[in-house]
Amino acid sequence: MQDKGLRMVAHFPVVIVGGGPIGLALAADLGWRGISCLVLEQTDGRIAQPKMLTVGSRTMEYCRRWGIAKEVRAAAIPADYPRVSLYATSLRGKAVMQFTAPGPGNNSWPYGPEPRERCGQTWFDPILKKFAGSQPGVSIRHLCKVTRIEQSADTVTLSIEDAHTGKSETITADYLVGCDGAGSFTRGAMGINSIGLEKATRSMNMFFECDDLVSLHDKGPVLMFHPIRKVGGGLLTTIDGKRQWRLSTEDFADDYKPSDADVARRIREAVGCDFDFRITAIVIWTRRHLIAERYRDGRVFLAGDAAHQLSNSGGFGMNTGIGDALDLSWKLEAAVKGWAGPGLLDSYEAERRPIALRNIEEARGNIAGGRGLALGDDIDADTPDGEATRQRIRDLILKRNLHRIEINPGVELGYRYEGSPIICPDGTQEPLIESITYTQTARPGSRAPHAWIDGHDRSTLDEFGQGFVLMSWDADEAAQTIAEAARQRGLPLRVVQGTRETATLYERKLVMVRPDGHVAWRADTAPANSLDMVDRLRGV
Repeated sequence: MQDKGLRMVAHFPVVIVGGGPIGLALAADLGWRGISCLVLEQTDGRIAQPKMLTVGSRTMEYCRRWGIAKEVRAAAIPADYPRVSLYATSLRGKAVMQFTAPGPGNNSWPYGPEPRERCGQTWFDPILKKFAGSQPGVSIRHLCKVTRIEQSADTVTLSIEDAHTGKSETITADYLVGCDGAGSFTRGAMGINSIGLEKATRSMNMFFECDDLVSLHDKGPVLMFHPIRKVGGGLLTTIDGKRQWRLSTEDFADDYKPSDADVARRIREAVGCDFDFRITAIVIWTRRHLIAERYRDGRVFLAGDAAHQLSNSGGFGMNTGIGDALDLSWKLEAAVKGWAGPGLLDSYEAERRPIALRNIEEARGNIAGGRGLALGDDIDADTPDGEATRQRIRDLILKRNLHRIEINPGVELGYRYEGSPIICPDGTQEPLIESITYTQTARPGSRAPHAWIDGHDRSTLDEFGQGFVLMSWDADEAAQTIAEAARQRGLPLRVVQGTRETATLYERKLVMVRPDGHVAWRADTAPANSLDMVDRLRGV
């Protein structure tokens, strides 16, 4: 897709710094809402090697909203590719244990209309970019570096350098969102510090191609292979379900300089034999667990890695960032269109920062759980002692719940905005949040429950996105009272009649769902003052 270029008027309601998946998702949703925005990306936008391989279930639900879920599925690893996580000393060694996660297309994902997909950034980013760029009012510029950010009470001013023209430009915006990654210029320009673990590990990703790796061993197709070793461990995973692979490891010094020979040795050790392959890239990177002290400075916001950095173990990183983008998008829409109260934009940090902290801890736990599995030198031995060693490792894997790395609906869907200033609590007790289990609930702050309507063609989630939705079950008079209050305050609202399939799940006769699909309020009758309730939802 060709960049549309800058419009004649160099002022935008929203400017997004960073054209990775978070910036593109934010631009896509803003454009879908009719809000003009400009994306500035300092690279040419090409993805040499994917940092991200997993599109989480909640992210897929947003893709469904935008109408691109089928395109993502088509680009992902085939639905019939087994989602197997294998633990062994090598692919040709003795298998110790394996888990099989639910895959798409087999109706084994009961929590929503879209299970997670294994679609690497190489394919996912271009799909997002194509959709975002197709929205009226969305402009995407590459090779544009932001060199200065200043703000006043009502405007953000940016200076940029355009590598296409060699010229410096000035752009103004009502709001700016920094989606510019771990080394965020935006975060630094606002003087926002990050706190946490600056260096968890040094990691190396080794990308290689092999036409028929599965023929070299007897384990069958494997999505993720965890080598059990006394030193290093690591992860071998398929990128495309065909010929592209990535081996990750951590057993090297800070001053290590990788050579092709050493990388080839590591790849052959993981597979367990000599074979032909082609190394395509070697990437050394630092695993960090950090979070910005604050997500907002006046009219400037942070999202994605600019706001938080976490281990990739579990596939939470990009998906946490896209959750940021979808929480912020509708609030920016409200601010631009004039129906937001003064506290609505403040609620972004109040809602999203606790989720990032939780996901950082989940990722840290996944990393820690995978360490120290090599309990003996006889793991591969066909002896009673060898089997006893393998059983000790199996017991440890189960005790640490290591299968949750690929099966974590509680992390993907179970987060909720407890204590948010724009959520109306209903007095019910907060349920325990689990990682590997998820029970749908319409308790305020939670993702609105999914149920199929008219077979498997339409989900309750398909009702949500544009404006607020008031679900009503035999409460027409109360619903109209609330709708009139929303009209008076300019809050966009549709009333939708609930169905028999949804009555039990939603538990109340009236349930208000926000544009991001989270429940904001519920009750069996209209509130004593519907205007006060509507005001709270819009940040007054």
